[in-house]
Amino acid sequence: MPDECTLRKNYLEDIYKETLTKILEHIKDGPIWVSIDETTDVEGRYIANAVIGKLDSEADVDSKSFLLNCEVLEKCNHSTISRFFDASMHILWPSGVLNEKVLLFLSDAAPNMVKAGQSIQVFYPKIIHVTCIAHALHRVAETVRSLFSDVDSLISSVKKVFLKAPSRIKMLKDLYPDLCLPPEPILTRWGTWLEAAQYYYENYNKIKNVLSHLEDEAVAINTAKSLFEKPNLRNDLALISDN
Repeated sequence: MPDECTLRKNYLEDIYKETLTKILEHIKDGPIWVSIDETTDVEGRYIANAVIGKLDSEADVDSKSFLLNCEVLEKCNHSTISRFFDASMHILWPSGVLNEKVLLFLSDAAPNMVKAGQSIQVFYPKIIHVTCIAHALHRVAETVRSLFSDVDSLISSVKKVFLKAPSRIKMLKDLYPDLCLPPEPILTRWGTWLEAAQYYYENYNKIKNVLSHLEDEAVAINTAKSLFEKPNLRNDLALISDN
């Protein structure tokens, strides 16, 4: 395997040019869609990515997508996103951007993206900005979570009870061999909290029984036990499950 420096000096630029040529051959004169999103890397830098694809009316044509540009932004706001969008189009069409061939801009519904979409429309007159519905669904899920504080506390507490606790996991498996471990929802993965609520609704008595066998005085165990004593908890879980 060549050394890292050798790869960068002798191979990276050639591979980049070859890949860009393949993208240009596929896209040609468009029309195209563009999707932009930003994230942060392990060092906390803002990284923007631009993905493009060709819009084709022929049903039998495979709509391939390509990562066109990846750039570090000094800060993430509507102006840096707008500049990044324009820079990406100049990479695609270096001899002159075909402004009227950019028809669709896809992004999340963050305020900076919405404002960037408005700025971009000045220079790309035919572009339509569509924001991702996933963020709207996320806000619905967040609202549900905020309305059921006891369910939220239960999910959080039971997650802590079994987290890195082999003896407690063994207790659960001894009592209910076919029962999987309680889910560990991740709040940025929007459906996982609702899936956890469904799990506790379906296995309410089993989890309550497992907790009753745990004699540890850990805070998470005591919190979970006290929540199971609340008469409204099961009704809340049923309401979430039914709706």
